[in-house]
Amino acid sequence: MLGGTLKGQGQMGCVDVSFFSACSKGEVTATIIIGEVVLVHVLEAVTGKTGHGHVFVEFDKYAPVSRLGGNTYARITETYDLPRPGKEWQQRDAMVSKAKN
Repeated sequence: MLGGTLKGQGQMGCVDVSFFSACSKGEVTATIIIGEVVLVHVLEAVTGKTGHGHVFVEFDKYAPVSRLGGNTYARITETYDLPRPGKEWQQRDAMVSKAKN
């Protein structure tokens, strides 16, 4: 299991971790790490509870920072819900493909 820190407010445990190197002109310029997070420990101070009693991380209290590349970082300042697309997008894509042929 590979562990990672969460800005001093928690820790993650990952399995099935893969490392991918991005190259430019024969040089490795970045490494992408993808893993399955199987366990997360966070301070109780950054959590909340739903009406059903489920614990969740309150991002405004946690204030996560992400590295975007090079020296560029970002903060989550706003969250929103986006419903997952249903099967209609697959049907639409199939119709578009047929129309192009």
